[in-house]
Amino acid sequence: MTTKNTPAKKPQAEVPAYLNQGPALGVDNIGMEDIVIPRLKIVQGQSRAKANNKKLIDGAWYHSVTENIICPPDEALTLYFLLKWGGRIIFDDNLKFVASEYTDYNSKETIAIGEPVDDKDPRWIDCINYFVVTQADLIDGIKSGVAPDPFIYSAMSASMTPAKKLNSHFKAAGKRNFSMFAHRIIATTQMQKFDKGNAFMPVFTPKGYASEKEFAGLKALYKICSKLASTEAAQKEDEKEERQAPQRGQTGPAEPKGEPDTSFDFDE
Repeated sequence: MTTKNTPAKKPQAEVPAYLNQGPALGVDNIGMEDIVIPRLKIVQGQSRAKANNKKLIDGAWYHSVTENIICPPDEALTLYFLLKWGGRIIFDDNLKFVASEYTDYNSKETIAIGEPVDDKDPRWIDCINYFVVTQADLIDGIKSGVAPDPFIYSAMSASMTPAKKLNSHFKAAGKRNFSMFAHRIIATTQMQKFDKGNAFMPVFTPKGYASEKEFAGLKALYKICSKLASTEAAQKEDEKEERQAPQRGQTGPAEPKGEPDTSFDFDE
């Protein structure tokens, strides 16, 4: 099995030279808080994405937004895990597919998948979420000075076991002052049999450590992701307060929280 350090990309149409004369205008103020953060997922036999993209191969790692294969099933993907947080995910009624959104059990408000779920909602299951980045994207970011877009990886059900084993490795190393993102992780997939059928499960193998330059970039990206997660949490709290404001006699929305700094500064 080979290690995959370069994500597979679809060939792009030739771009006229006059369009590729920087700097890019109009996109300079679009940060990670303004986009859909892609998820790093494994293609399964029942993956909905396969209906629209016949090139997806079972067992491959893929990009949930572009639906491009990042790493084929017979190769290995090099990852860095930046940080984790707990959460819950909602499935649709037949429990086969992850719903793209769901309706809150109490308020009936439509909420994007991955957001907190009310304890009384009978449809949730626990999951472990991570911000991760591929080594290839990290290296590209170091060379360009532009922060790479991280992925969200969610472990749930049977895939929580390899995630918890990886957490045990991170926790033990943390006692020796090793950050989570100090570890270079080799990610592969393996078919497993279950009572209800077969599924590809992740296999995470720690293999060495980030280089000094990579570690500096990972520290900067960790700060970006931490601020992003904090800002999203604060925004959700503000929205909750706004909905409750008439009941408390408030006349206006809460003060907006500051946006996260998405610069990629290696000199910090």
